[in-house]
Order: sequence, then structure tokens, then C-alpha cells
Amino acid sequence: MTITLTVLGVLDKLETLVCAGDTPLGKPSPQPFILAAERLQIEPAKCLVYEDGIPGVQGAIAAGMGAVRIDQI
Repeated sequence: MTITLTVLGVLDKLETLVCAGDTPLGKPSPQPFILAAERLQIEPAKCLVYEDGIPGVQGAIAAGMGAVRIDQI
């Protein structure tokens, strides 16, 4: 993941990164999204998640966050 983000030139623009394995359950579980909010020290309700699939949107909503499907814009 970090290699791709580095090649794209965006890794240094991210405040935190939650990857597979950082939580016991992945998408569509809300755990990865809640961990990201905790790391950012922000309430989940103040987060807006940009996702490219249904499991990510489901996880974000379950975490109490807003979600945008970027593959449907």
C-alpha cells in the first residue's frame, strides 16, 4: 500500500493510514474506520469517507460516518 501511495505522490499528504491487519475485522466492519478516527482524534460523526465499494461504505456508515462512493460520481 505505501509503495503505491508513494508512487502516486500522496503518502506524505496523509495524516494516518489504516491497512488490512490493523484491526481484527476489515470492511464492512466499522473497526478500521473507528481506528482511523481515533488516530486522528476526531469524532466519527465528523468524518467523511470516500470509498470505491459497498463494503467500505457499509463500514463507514456503521462507524457513524458519512460516505461517498467515488466510483459512482
